[in-house]
Amino acid sequence: AASGNANAKIRFRPSATMLWLMNRRLARFELSQIDQRRMKGETLTRLIGDAVVLPAQANAHHDYWVYPLLVSKPKKFIDALRAEGFDAADLPRSQHIAEPADRPELKPATAAAVMRDLIVVPCYDTMPDRELERLAAVVKKVAATVPARKEQ
Repeated sequence: AASGNANAKIRFRPSATMLWLMNRRLARFELSQIDQRRMKGETLTRLIGDAVVLPAQANAHHDYWVYPLLVSKPKKFIDALRAEGFDAADLPRSQHIAEPADRPELKPATAAAVMRDLIVVPCYDTMPDRELERLAAVVKKVAATVPARKEQ
């Protein structure tokens, strides 16, 4: 039991290296990076257009720490993007909230479908505009061969 207690304490205490890294990142943080990343995301949105579903575009605030796409065949889409040198990924550990056991009529079908079809592509503040243009071109090319998810 004593080792279980020690393990619990270790789990919640960041290592010295992690604390150093957090301190370094906070000390070097510049708000302009978020503005730059937002502008890159807006550029990518404009470049991709309606080739794929771009979720959450009606939100008033975006900072694009990830750039989401909804597609009908995530694995094929990810494989094709990676073949072109872009690190596309799904979010297998993210989950929707399940319906209550006594309320099956509340099954979140839309949320489940979105999580199944959601992928993210790179879009960061230092990404050169020519890479954003290339990424958008690849997304459009892949969307033409791998059916895009057209409904939100």
